[in-house]
Amino acid sequence: MKAKVIKVDYRKESESFTDWMKYEITLLNEDNSEEVIPAYGKDLQHALSRVAKGRRVEVIKHKTEKIPMEVWVVLVLMYSTAVSMLATNSNNPLWIVLGLAGLGFMLYVIRLILSRTK
Repeated sequence: MKAKVIKVDYRKESESFTDWMKYEITLLNEDNSEEVIPAYGKDLQHALSRVAKGRRVEVIKHKTEKIPMEVWVVLVLMYSTAVSMLATNSNNPLWIVLGLAGLGFMLYVIRLILSRTK
């Protein structure tokens, strides 16, 4: 996961986004291999932060892909059971609506985070 920036080359300004620039960043990985990554940003600091965020997303994506689908199904069913028990105990069906909306929002955010690329 850890890498050091050893070289940054300014390539050009972005043609499609004004005020954005393209950099070519050379990283030295932990195994002493070099990796060249194109990065876009408003300035160098912004481009580096976008590269770091993209690498973190890749690690999270890799870890979540190892979790079997059955575990995700069980977690959703447990969440639905907890929401329905809360609605039954309080005699308020609004808990089911809010619970399903919350579940949909959580799934949307997870999908949004995992779909981001470098």
